[in-house]
Amino acid sequence: MRFSRILILGIFTIAWWTWSTLPAASQSLFWQEMHKGRMNYRRGRAGQAMVHYDRALRLDSTNMTAHFNLADAALACDSVDRALSEYELVAKRSQDTHLRALSHHNMGVIYQAMAGLRSKEHVRQEYLKKAIAQYKQSLRLDPKSDPTRYNLALCMKQLKDENSNNNNQPTPPKSEKDKEQPPQSKPEKQPQKPPQPSPQRSQMLEYAKRKEQNTRRKINRRYMQPPKTKNW
Repeated sequence: MRFSRILILGIFTIAWWTWSTLPAASQSLFWQEMHKGRMNYRRGRAGQAMVHYDRALRLDSTNMTAHFNLADAALACDSVDRALSEYELVAKRSQDTHLRALSHHNMGVIYQAMAGLRSKEHVRQEYLKKAIAQYKQSLRLDPKSDPTRYNLALCMKQLKDENSNNNNQPTPPKSEKDKEQPPQSKPEKQPQKPPQPSPQRSQMLEYAKRKEQNTRRKINRRYMQPPKTKNW
């Protein structure tokens, strides 16, 4: 009986020790992955850094520093959509004001760079407007950031130049057909001539006219009535 009590107490002790040490072990693995991610990123292996940051986030998905570092690594790998989604997540959920300001700043840099890669003017303007909004939000969180202030001024100048170029764009030269012609006096209207019948129809009409004239002469001689005029 006494041995059974000792055995049960030992089992409960092991279970409590295991349960209490699990979070510490998980945190230890988390920081190991974070450290490996940072080392790979600094050595230029951004793709491998993304692998370690993803592993770290599987252990603690609420860590905003891991999300921010993953965004940096994704941007270095030209995974722009992944970087934007991670920065946006940090900007919305992080309790660290400085981390949020950096996220908005980096999103502004991405949008400004995307504007420079677009050929259509209205698309460039839309990206510049997005970049300006992100820089302004970053400055609200960190008003002393000189890089953000400089980028904002540069971005606003680019947008202003885009608008001025659009307003001052010269009209394309007119072709020879589009060039203005000197005013010409309108030709006087000529009296319209009745349509000329075809030769076959003319012969038929002439024959009918002669026949009707002969008929009228006969009638006039008989009844002495003025003939009815008829236009052909």
